[in-house]
Amino acid sequence: MAVIVGITGGIGSGKSVVSSICRSKGFAVYDCDSRAKTLMSHNESLRTQIIARLGNESYNQKGELNRQYIADIIFNDAERREELKRLVHAAVLEDIKAWIASSDESLLFIESAILYSSGIDKIVDRVWMVDADIETRIARVISRNAMSREE
Repeated sequence: MAVIVGITGGIGSGKSVVSSICRSKGFAVYDCDSRAKTLMSHNESLRTQIIARLGNESYNQKGELNRQYIADIIFNDAERREELKRLVHAAVLEDIKAWIASSDESLLFIESAILYSSGIDKIVDRVWMVDADIETRIARVISRNAMSREE
């Protein structure tokens, strides 16, 4: 049975750098953010649930996730935001469990900014908290996302 380490921290803290180092050493890392996006686009059960709760406009004519439409809804309706989070968190947790079950590695890593609020903390054996001072984090996000400090 694998030892599972959760990698967590706030935006711009360096979680992805730590994950990259782990990958460079040959370890498997599950990236919750990227997998959530993939699942929202390709997991039929999750797609069906999203459409049922947010409407057909949740996906465009090509079947791609309509991020702007969903953002407009969830940033203006806390109840629907929480409902979407519950759906996505459940799908990601199920996906993580399948990933763990299919692995024969002795050490696995899971990167998640929301390790505790998503419930992933309940399936990890250890937690690595990545942190950086606030000015460093702000500078990283500004640079990475090409946005202003105000944004």
